[in-house]
Amino acid sequence: MAIKVLKLVNGDEVIGDVEWNEDHTEATVSKPGKMVMWLTEDQKMGLGMSIWVPYSDQTDFPIKAEHIITEIEPAADIRNDYSSKLGSGLVVPETPSGIVS
Repeated sequence: MAIKVLKLVNGDEVIGDVEWNEDHTEATVSKPGKMVMWLTEDQKMGLGMSIWVPYSDQTDFPIKAEHIITEIEPAADIRNDYSSKLGSGLVVPETPSGIVS
C-alpha cells in the first residue's frame, strides 16, 4: 500500500493507503481522509483533512475505478500530516536541506 490522494468524480479528494485490485477495476482505501480547502481570513487558501466516513467503524473502503478521476502522489508535508492525524502515526523527518531521506 501507498499513501495517495484520489480525486473522485463527485469532487471529493480522498487521502489514504491505496491498494488496487489485480485488474485495476477497484481501489481499496484504508483509513481514508477527505481533503478540505478553505479561504483563510487573510485571503489565502488553507488545507486540512477530516475523516472521510466518520459514521462507520469500517477502515477499508473499496472505490470502483470509474469513480476515480486521477491518483496523485501527495507532497511530503501532506503525507506526514495525514499519517500523524489519521494514518499510521509515522512521520518521515526532513533533513535540514529540505530533502526527505
